[in-house]
Amino acid sequence: MNEADMIGECLESVDFCAEIIVVDSGSTDSTLDVVNGYIAKGYPIRLFHNDWPGFPRQRQFALDQATQPWCLSIEADEAIDDVLRQSIMNVTQLGNDAFDGWYI
Repeated sequence: MNEADMIGECLESVDFCAEIIVVDSGSTDSTLDVVNGYIAKGYPIRLFHNDWPGFPRQRQFALDQATQPWCLSIEADEAIDDVLRQSIMNVTQLGNDAFDGWYI
């Protein structure tokens, strides 16, 4: 909510993802305009509105919308750097079922 100043950098940092779930709880700034701009650029964003039920439930709502086998959960004021991006891509492309998840 109200992350217009930060969400662009976040979205650009996860442009390698097959799907980007954005859940907004009622932004009153230009957050939705920014997100829609990235959608227009072709980013694979699926935008949802969900009234704020609290942090754990909001995160679970976002995860429930995901259709891909792996999820990376970050906040709008966070971004993935190049080293982490490459590590994520390497690990998820291994096809190794030995792990259920990773803590970053």
